[in-house]
Amino acid sequence: MAWLTARSMRLWRSVVLMALLFGLCPRSALADPALWVLKDADSTIYLFGTIHAMKPGVKWHSDKLDAAFAASSELWVEETGDSDKAAMFQLVKTYGIDPHHPINDKLTPAQQARFVKVSQVVGLDPAAVDKFRPWLAATMLGGAVNAHTGFTSEMGIDRSLEADAKAAGKPIKCFETPEQQIHVFADLKPEEELALLTLTLEDVGKGPTYLLLIATAWLHGDIERLDKQLSANMRGQTPALYKAILPDRNARWVKRIEEMMAGKGTAFIAVGAAHLIGDDSVIAMLAKDGYKAERVQ
Repeated sequence: MAWLTARSMRLWRSVVLMALLFGLCPRSALADPALWVLKDADSTIYLFGTIHAMKPGVKWHSDKLDAAFAASSELWVEETGDSDKAAMFQLVKTYGIDPHHPINDKLTPAQQARFVKVSQVVGLDPAAVDKFRPWLAATMLGGAVNAHTGFTSEMGIDRSLEADAKAAGKPIKCFETPEQQIHVFADLKPEEELALLTLTLEDVGKGPTYLLLIATAWLHGDIERLDKQLSANMRGQTPALYKAILPDRNARWVKRIEEMMAGKGTAFIAVGAAHLIGDDSVIAMLAKDGYKAERVQ
């Protein structure tokens, strides 16, 4: 009976999560992702935390979000998807392939088994992925697992906003070039790279429910839960990796945002939600410099 009750509860939670994600609840209850605004006399900057992969058909827009986007004259994202594919291939080949140091040689037997299983489940050849550097393997496996469960980068919030900006004739600007973003990972120390892969294997081992929890927390603007799901493990277990991926990049972006505030106009910034929540976030760093971003209600 206890087993049946636990199983029923798990099924109930899955049904609720799927209902939320596919719009079976009213729009007002569904879509309220976190949005902040930063203002002075002649500048307005909206800060919107995104998730980089989403399922098709999810209703994530809200009236306040649409109004903020419509009022903005330009869109800022982490990096744009309109990069030179040949150049990107060469960058990945240069910084992401290491056939002389196979990934399996760096993993414990248990991690090796999980690495092979995850690769096979999502349709990747474990022998091919074994030749990647850990950072690239983590990226490939994470993306493949997302796609395997229906979450794709093509449906990611960033890409959707880019499409909306193009349709509206708004300029799209980036905080990082594709090469700079690759270097964020390729320049990690070997132990940090490996930590990224092992954390990724842990996360994908949690199954699709983990992705649903993140997406649902994001849809409801639950920043405390998002911080727990997206950053807490990395912050606690691998602080150096956490620093390289989040606070260091946040600090560079904050300098650019403060330059924007010294100018004038209205801009819409859309970056990964993890960059806008927590004590090391863009929001927190701006506050330390005297710029207070208010949550849009």
